[in-house]
Amino acid sequence: VRRASSLDSVGGAGADKPSAAEPAEMPEWDEDIQAEKTFRESPQFRSLSALCEKRKKLWEQEQRWLQDIGARLQASHQLKQEQLKEEQRRERKTQEEQENIRQQFDRENDHEGHVQRHQQASEETDLAYQTLQEALEVAARAGGDQKAVEQAYHETFEVAQERQRELKEAKEAADSAAESAFRSRASLDKCCQELEKKAREQLRGWKALEMQECRLRLLQESVSAQTTEEKEGRTALVEETERLKQDLERLRQQLDCTPTANLQYNIV
Repeated sequence: VRRASSLDSVGGAGADKPSAAEPAEMPEWDEDIQAEKTFRESPQFRSLSALCEKRKKLWEQEQRWLQDIGARLQASHQLKQEQLKEEQRRERKTQEEQENIRQQFDRENDHEGHVQRHQQASEETDLAYQTLQEALEVAARAGGDQKAVEQAYHETFEVAQERQRELKEAKEAADSAAESAFRSRASLDKCCQELEKKAREQLRGWKALEMQECRLRLLQESVSAQTTEEKEGRTALVEETERLKQDLERLRQQLDCTPTANLQYNIV
């Protein structure tokens, strides 16, 4: 509970940055000790309630005070970080300036380099003068060839006009051919539609013939099945008739033998 003094020292470290808000007050825990002493001397509900209420207020005040200390420490840390980054930027800038000054000083003291650069500049000047002379010569030759170029231009222009006329005639011929092709295409489309109509009619007739053929085939199969069934029935009927005839024959023989046996029994 009594750690407020150490936190005061921490809060003092962040005091470098000014703050618009007033710092939170540190709780006075002596009042809690007095309330606890009162409760121990007279342990009652009223004194216990007063002690709990006092400790609740003190802990809330302690929490606010700690939050304020944390916010101040964080703000101080951010300020120190920004100051450190600024110092680092200044140090890098100083180093760059020192490096530039050193390089400039080296260039100023490099006499051989000055001579070499002067010679290089002189060579580049001579080269530029030579290039200019060559350009002037080329321009002079170009001026002499200008008439030939103009004549060639006129000839080329006349050829271009002739090609344009030919292109126009070819375009007209192409338009005429396209119109003729369009008419032929229309006629061909009409013929194709007629052929398609006839093909559909023939297809419908062929489908009707196919259906009729299928019906005839099914009827033939049905007749064949019925014929086979009738043949099998006749065979079975003949066999049954033969069996009945045999049974009748046996019955007749039994009937013929029965009176003779009865007569012999009566004689005995």
